[in-house]
Amino acid sequence: MSVTLTPIVAVFARAPVSGRVKKRLAKEIGEAAAFQAYLDLVRHLLPRLKPVTTRGMFAELWIAGDPSMIKCREWSSLLNGRLRQQLGSDLGSVMWHTLYTHLNLGRHAIVVGSDVVSLDADYVLEARDWLMDVDVVIGPAEDGGYGLIGLSRMAPELFKEMPWGTDRVFAITMERATALGFSIHVMPTLWDVDSAADLARFREVYPPPPRPPRPKMRYPGDPPEPEDLNSPFI
Repeated sequence: MSVTLTPIVAVFARAPVSGRVKKRLAKEIGEAAAFQAYLDLVRHLLPRLKPVTTRGMFAELWIAGDPSMIKCREWSSLLNGRLRQQLGSDLGSVMWHTLYTHLNLGRHAIVVGSDVVSLDADYVLEARDWLMDVDVVIGPAEDGGYGLIGLSRMAPELFKEMPWGTDRVFAITMERATALGFSIHVMPTLWDVDSAADLARFREVYPPPPRPPRPKMRYPGDPPEPEDLNSPFI
């Protein structure tokens, strides 16, 4: 299959508003903890995907909610991609609108979720390469859904009347794509964070790097310390 425009990966995220993100997780660990976890997940994933933008792809951050929030702009810089606003009445229509936006221009397009913590740039780039030869590339998730889907052709049927959030999504998508005669490549299995157990796994597999010590600020009037006796200010 030939393609003339640079392929793109669209990362789906929600505007950072407490109570509107990770609602399933919040039922287990509380709203505040779930909100902080969501921020950690996004900050984990976006830098892992950013290298695609120096290796032959564009990236976009598609926000459910208000993309003009300062935090969303910070996230877009972590991805090195532009901000877009999700449009649609349900997840399927939102995904199809995003993919159609680029397929209609002749651009191969990939959609991923911001909580699919096992994703990285190499995985996305491999999916991009497969789209040169197949119609659909899909990264199944351990919970029966999928964490990545990419298209090189129009395929709205894959997103209509889908039982999103269930363990049947991947299987139904495969059945539909096969019935339509699409060529498909299945990527290695991914995992995302929906439960307290998933979050604990994330913390164990991807521990945060140690924070560097904050520089000590010295101001006039501070009592000198022993090593500073000959120089009251550093």
